[in-house]
Amino acid sequence: MLILAVTLSIYACGASPGYEHLDSGFCGRTYSGVQVQEGVAACSWEMPLGSTLVVLGPRPRIVQCWDRGHLPPNTHVDVFFESVAEGIAWLGEMGTKAWALIFWPEEEEP
Repeated sequence: MLILAVTLSIYACGASPGYEHLDSGFCGRTYSGVQVQEGVAACSWEMPLGSTLVVLGPRPRIVQCWDRGHLPPNTHVDVFFESVAEGIAWLGEMGTKAWALIFWPEEEEP
C-alpha cells in the first residue's frame, strides 16, 4: 500500500440535464475490457490495472483502475460516474487534488 497525492477528474456515460455539453459518451468497455460502472476509474499509466484506490476527503470513494485514457502522468485518477451532475457535485466537494491509499494488485506490488 502507498499513500500518494492524486489529481482527480470525472467522466460519465451520458449527459445530465443542464450538462449536455459535457456528454463524454463513455458507455462501453474500459481499456481492460470491464464494462464502465460506478467504482471504475481511468488511471494514469504508472498505476497498474486492477489497483484499488481509497480516495480520501470529505466524500471518500473506493475505485479500481480498470481504464486508461489520454491522462497526464503523475497519479491522475479519472473517476467514472453514471451522471455528469453527480460527478461534478462529488468533484466540487473533493477538489481536484486529494490523497489516496493505493493498493497494487498482488502480482504488481513494488
